[in-house]
This record gives sequence, structure tokens and C-alpha cells, in this order.
Amino acid sequence: MTHPVLMHHSCKYKRELYRLIKENLKNIRQSFVLDVGCRRGDDMQVIGGLGKEVIVVGLDVELSVLKEAAHKFSSDNRKIVLQSNGCSLPFQDESFDVVSSSEVIEHIDDINAFLKEIHRILKPEGVFVITTPSRFNYVTLIGKMIPRKFKNRLRRLAYHPKQIEEEVDPHVREYLSREMKKIFEDNYLKVEKIKSGALRVPVWSAFDRIPPLVYLWKCLDFVLGIIPGGNNLKHQFVLLGRKKKCDNMEKILIINLGGIGDFLLSTPAIKALRKAYPEAKIDLLASGSIGKIAGGVDYIDKVFVFDIKYGGIIRWRRIWKNIITLLSLRKQRFDLAINMRTITSEDSAKKIKFLLKIIAAKKTAGRNTAGRASFFDIKIPETDAGDKYEMKYDIDTVEALGVEVLDKQISLEIKSNAQENIDNLLKEEQISKEDILIGIHPGGMPSRRWPIERFAKVVDAISGQMPVKFIITGGKFEEVLGNTLKSISDTKVINAAGNLNIHELFALINRCNVYISNDTGPMHIAAIQKTPLVAILGPGHFIRYDPRNISDKVVVLYKKKECSPCLKVECDDLQCLKAVSPQEVTDAVLKLLGKNND
Repeated sequence: MTHPVLMHHSCKYKRELYRLIKENLKNIRQSFVLDVGCRRGDDMQVIGGLGKEVIVVGLDVELSVLKEAAHKFSSDNRKIVLQSNGCSLPFQDESFDVVSSSEVIEHIDDINAFLKEIHRILKPEGVFVITTPSRFNYVTLIGKMIPRKFKNRLRRLAYHPKQIEEEVDPHVREYLSREMKKIFEDNYLKVEKIKSGALRVPVWSAFDRIPPLVYLWKCLDFVLGIIPGGNNLKHQFVLLGRKKKCDNMEKILIINLGGIGDFLLSTPAIKALRKAYPEAKIDLLASGSIGKIAGGVDYIDKVFVFDIKYGGIIRWRRIWKNIITLLSLRKQRFDLAINMRTITSEDSAKKIKFLLKIIAAKKTAGRNTAGRASFFDIKIPETDAGDKYEMKYDIDTVEALGVEVLDKQISLEIKSNAQENIDNLLKEEQISKEDILIGIHPGGMPSRRWPIERFAKVVDAISGQMPVKFIITGGKFEEVLGNTLKSISDTKVINAAGNLNIHELFALINRCNVYISNDTGPMHIAAIQKTPLVAILGPGHFIRYDPRNISDKVVVLYKKKECSPCLKVECDDLQCLKAVSPQEVTDAVLKLLGKNND
């Protein structure tokens, strides 16, 4: 016998709902179905009749309607009712073959949290079937033009009084079928079926008594269905999504808006990610400095550059480019976005949260630094100062995704043309392969620069004890700094700052017998290449960036002060750096060169 609710034309979406449920239960001996928003149990009664071994659990937030359902099924041990919130379901993982929800989703505040719970309790290959009003259905469109106080009276006039509640139910949001499909797929529910319902029939008790009116209404419904977009005017649609694995990552975005050193230290984690997902598309959103070296690596498919400027103002042209970049990333619909940087402040937390909202990845992962980044789906605990090496945090992040990181080595490939350019530069400066070459990097963030006059004292002190050649490295904005060092030193110093690209910098540092550097990207490059290094550390987080974690050819000079570590871009005091004397740096260089300076 057909259930009474199926007799009416406007409820054909219910027929489709039950058909889809039955279709997905036919090969299961004993099946478990959850009806979310069961109300008085009408759907439960029909679903329970779809098979002999079907156990139906009904769930609703309203105790009054649950009492009616419980009374109705008091003698049926295959039907159970529970009171619960849909965003916190009281069931174990993978409990149900089918979850059904009829006209509930439009009342959910946090639909993504709801769908994550549904995904959790579904068995592998289980399905979630919903019915929900279309956002453009004609009833809603007309209702928007009617004052709220008249809506209930009109509903009582148009429909059977017993089916009308005392108040008009508030819909948090109604959706178009294409919108709901995207939301399902963003939550790892592959949409296999979408069916439109029918035009809701006004005064249906009158229509039931006049067959010609029913026929005309069906004709109108049919015509509307063949008009482009016409189905959106119908009242409900039915959608079925099948559970997918969360680890089925097809598109992954790495976000690293730090410097060159930050990127290099993250490469073991990124390589492991590539090995775990060899078929996935792995892209990188990075600062301009990182983009110059990441574009040529084989484990990243595409690099998107996001212009940032620490302690300064970005020009409007760059802001516009950034907007275009973010919108391009949004179109990609990434399965996973991983932020591989520390969240240094509440302000930076807001910025990365906003950035992730625009990109709209299905899942996010990153460091929850001092509790500021609880918005990540997968959170890696981290303190402000850091209690482990920076590279280890990136490894922890991908390991939290189930990726095993076996190779923790960082390798730098020096391009042949870059090596040739450096050989020519040294030849022009009359530096042979036998000469001892000391590289100096006096730049970096202003708050991390050892005073330039102290570099000059070190140069003069070393040259007074042994024949060596000196060369300065740095970016375009550090060329003036190099000229200053060159002018105040009594020793000949070559200033290559501003004249080398990143690959040529790799080749030059690799050639140096010793490299003296502040706490900045080239320091990490020297450590990675195992070039003997004197690292002068000041206000940065010492444990987090200690280069001795990756090289045994490093002398670190660090004097902790009460004010360190700090995140200042500029500092008028520099007491932590000034505590390191020129003599200490000179002794460290001579020690690495094997000269006994006792």
C-alpha cells in the first residue's frame, strides 16, 4: 500500500528520496539508516518498510515531537528515536549505511560542521540523501513579498491546517542545487544524483477532488522543467552524496610567505608530500623571493607569487595582482591548503584566516601558534619561541596528515650557468681556486644586522693574519650596505651585493671557504651546503633557527638578553647583537680555517 504522503503530486520528491534509500540498501543484509530531523517519524515509518532488516534511528532536537515518534514506535524494536544536535552526533565512526535528512539542512547554522559529522558516521561508500527547498522556489519568492505576520494565515489557507506549525520556521539559508553540490563535494561527499521536485500545489485538498486541475498542474510542472533554470522554481530538490575518503587529495596548496630560508627548511616536508601523493597537483603560494627558486623544482607543479612587504606599504598595483592571484587559487578548489609558517600575532592570524577563506580549500592545516590558529582543521601545536628546529615543525605538519618523512636532507641544485657566471666573476676579480675566499653577508632584517663597522674590523683583523679574499653578498637594497663596508675597511673587499641572482648566490656560497652571516636566508643556504659558517644570531628565536641542526661546520655566536627574542623589524638598541665582539667573530673564522690563533 502506498504511503499517504506519496499520493500527492507535489510530494514526488519524497518518492525519489525513498527510492534512492531503497536502491542503496538492496545489497545489504542488515542495514542501518539514520533519519536526521525525524520529527514525528513519518519518514522513519516508510524507510523501515523498505526492507526486513532495516534498523532506523531517528534524531531530532525537539523533545515534544520525539515523544510522539517514540509512542508511535513503542512496540517496534527496529526503530529508535534520540534527541541530539546535528553538529555533534552521538554515534561511533562508520555506523550507518544511509543517512537521510528531509528539509533540515536549510535550518543548520554551520553546514560544514554538520556535513563533517555526517561523513564521520557514514560507512565507507555510505550515502547521504537530502531534500531541501530550492532558493528560487516560487513559494519562497512570493513569501519574500508578504509581511511575516500574514504568512501563517496564508499557509493555513493554502495547505492542510494540521501540517502548519504555530510559527513560520526560520531558514538559515536556502540553496540552489549547484550550490549544494559544491558544499557536498567540499566535504568529501561525491554527488551522484540530483533530482528536482515539483511545483508545490496550493489548496491541495481541493486539487485532489478535481482530476483536471491535477492534470493541468502536472502539465505546468513539466513545461517548467524543460525551461533552462525552471527547475529552480520548483519547491524542493533531492540530492544524494556518496562518502569519499578524506585522504583522496588531488589538489594541494602549500602556503609559505616567509623568506628563502623558510622555504628551504620546508623542502623535506614538501618532498615527502609529493612522494605520498605522486599523482596530486601540488602548488605553492609564496613570496617573491621564494618564487625565484621554487619555480624550477620538480616536486612543485606551479608557483603563485603573493607580494608582501614587512614593515612597509604595498603599492596598489601589487595589491591588485595579489587579488587576482587569490581569485585564481579559489577557482582551483584545492582539497588541502597547508600553511608552513608561524602565526606570530593575532593580526597575522586574522590575515591568514582571511586568505584561507578566499582560497576556500576543503581542508586546512597549519601551526596553532600559542592558540592563535584554532581555525585550521588540522592543528600543529607550537609555542611563540619554538621548542624545536623550524624544519621539524613543517615535518610535524605533514606527518599529522599521515605522511611519513624519511629523508630529512635538504639539497640545493646549482645550475650550470650560475656556476659559470660565478667562475667568470671570480676570474675577473683575480681570485683563483687556490685562494681562500671569505663571504660576508652584512644584511638581512634591520633588527638582525650586526653593526657594519664591526664587520670592517673583522675583515681587517683576518687579513692582518693570513692572505685571504673577501666578497660581500646581498640583495639590491643591500648594495649600499656593501659599499659602506667596502669604504670603511682598510682591506680590499669585493661588493657583489645586488649583482647576483639567487642561483648565483648558491654557487658563490658553495665556493667560499668560510661564510660570515647574520640571521637571514643566506645563513641557511651556507648551512645546507655545509660551507663553514660563522652565524651571528641576535633577536631571532635561537632554538628555532640554530643552523647547527643541519651542519656540523658552524660556529654560532649568540648572547641572549632580557629583551630577546623579539619580532621587531628595526631596533635602535641592538644590545643582543652588540654583545658579540669583533674578536669573537675573528677567532671563529680562523678556527674554521684551521689556523691556531691561541
